[in-house]
Amino acid sequence: MESVIDIATPVFEEENLESYGAEYKDKALVLQQAVAIEKIENEGQFQQVATAGLEAAANIKALEAYINPIKERAYAKWKRITTVLSAKIGPFEKVKEKSGQLIGVYQYEIKQQRLREENAERLRQAAEDEKTRAAQAEQLAKEGRIEDGVALLESPVVNVAPVMATTQVPKAQGVTDSGEGIFSAEVTDLLALVKAVAAGTVPIKAVEANMKFLNAQAKSMEQLLAYPGVKVNRTFKSQFRPK
Repeated sequence: MESVIDIATPVFEEENLESYGAEYKDKALVLQQAVAIEKIENEGQFQQVATAGLEAAANIKALEAYINPIKERAYAKWKRITTVLSAKIGPFEKVKEKSGQLIGVYQYEIKQQRLREENAERLRQAAEDEKTRAAQAEQLAKEGRIEDGVALLESPVVNVAPVMATTQVPKAQGVTDSGEGIFSAEVTDLLALVKAVAAGTVPIKAVEANMKFLNAQAKSMEQLLAYPGVKVNRTFKSQFRPK
């Protein structure tokens, strides 16, 4: 059973991106030098940095005006291709996923069956060995060799014969063994997990600070934010609006 889908290879026109705007590199170097200071000390430096920021914003605007339309066209093509690809392979992905799950569970159940068979065989061999040793010890006792019989019963049991289950784990060419499965974690009680981290019984890496939430809280509450273990930082940044 084989089904092949023929999909035409998309063709992209080449955009002259690398060679466009070569002069902007020199402009960027000049502007970087203009802001190569740690702190503004006077009005002259203020105007210099302000001019550099405005020019940088103007150059960004010019570059984006040229490149963004190209990016949008490329993204539209990429989006269309990925959408088509997802639609084409989606049903096959579902089949592959379901097949992998079914085979993995079946192989694991067969392995557990083999373990049960091997354990049962070991118990049978042990019982058989114990029965044989008891008979031998009884015979020694009849011969008057009671100490030898006791020593035989007290001697350690040595299983030489390997134990092999008759049930075999099925295999298929190109299909890997599922092994012992893939283990994953699911948080069912976040508060209990946090308490365990606080108590030191669970590594702190098990939880992660929600910086999106904390930053929103800091933006809203400003210096009034007083969560334990959280420091409120303040940064300043002016915006530039080139003409």
